[in-house]
This record gives sequence, structure tokens and C-alpha cells, in this order.
Amino acid sequence: MASSTSKIPLIYRFFFQTVEPLAAVSGAYLAHFKPNDYLEFTAPPSMLPKTAPISPLTQLLLSQIAGCYLLFALNLAIVLRCTSDLRCWRMILLGCLLSDLAHIYAAWEAMGTTVFWAVHTWRSEEWGNIGTLYLGAALRMAFLGGVGMTTASRHPSIRENGNGT
Repeated sequence: MASSTSKIPLIYRFFFQTVEPLAAVSGAYLAHFKPNDYLEFTAPPSMLPKTAPISPLTQLLLSQIAGCYLLFALNLAIVLRCTSDLRCWRMILLGCLLSDLAHIYAAWEAMGTTVFWAVHTWRSEEWGNIGTLYLGAALRMAFLGGVGMTTASRHPSIRENGNGT
């Protein structure tokens, strides 16, 4: 009998189990080991100090962010591979979507409404950070909405783990 993960379209499995975990591990590496690069990638230029070194407090916070990125990567890369329970997939991806929304809000707050919506003015860093965030959030919303899923797997109360329980 095929596992229910085979009922999950390849685009979802590839993006959630491979692409996003690799991106999250990369972000964790940058946040912890290359904090200046991480800040340049994630913050608008107007917020970046020109010459000041990373303070111990900033390094502490970036290292904690790195830990969160690693948890995110492990949940996606390992937990989603270890279960065929679509309810578990949905809950993990719902949690990730809530994180996406917080990230989008933080970007909007930092950039300001005018710059946030003027995508034609974004630097490559904004496209790499916010653009990929939008892609992940859109795929999560599509998955949670059942786009591309079989009829049985769209129903959130059905637990498809191969044995009908």
C-alpha cells in the first residue's frame, strides 16, 4: 500500500522537505557565523550600522535566531519525512505559515509601507529574503487549502497513515 506522502504532490515534498530546510540551515549559518552578512541580507540598508561591530547582545539574538532556523529545518526535513499523517503535515505547515506572517509583518514594519509594496525598488537581498518568504507562504497556503491534493487528503479529519487510523 502506498504511503500517504506519495499522495502529496512532488512540489510540496520537494520544497518543504528539501529546499526550505537547506535555506533555513543556510540562514542559521549566516546568523551565527556571519552576522554582518545576515543583517545585510535581512535588514534595509537604512537600519544597518556603517562601521559598528556586532554587539554581544546582537550576536546573542542572532545565535538564538539561528537555533530557531535549525528547529524549522529539522521539523521540515526530518519530521515531515518520518510521518505519513497528513494532520501532522498540516499542523507543522500551519505553524510555519504563522511564522511566515510574523516575518512578513516584521519586514513591512522595517521597510515601511511605501518600500514594502514597491517591489520594483527592492534590492536582490529583499527578493532573496521576502520574495522566497512569499513563495513558501503561498505554497503553505496552497497545501493547507488542499490545492493539488486528492479528495480524501483534503479533508482535515482524515488521518491517512496507511492503516485507516
